Amino acid sequence: MGKFISRKLLIAILIPIALVINNQLSNPLDEKTVTDIIYVIVAYILGQSAVDYAVAKNGK
Repeated sequence: MGKFISRKLLIAILIPIALVINNQLSNPLDEKTVTDIIYVIVAYILGQSAVDYAVAKNGK
């Protein structure tokens, strides 16, 4: 069950939900800001995946 509640998964689920909620409010973010947020999310998930792989490969 622990793998299903990882930080990567939570971020991948919660940030898009937050963006949709923000879009429904009266002050939505502009397109460039949303794109930048998505880039940061993808970079974080890929970086954390690389760290997780290195830890698993080294057996720590």
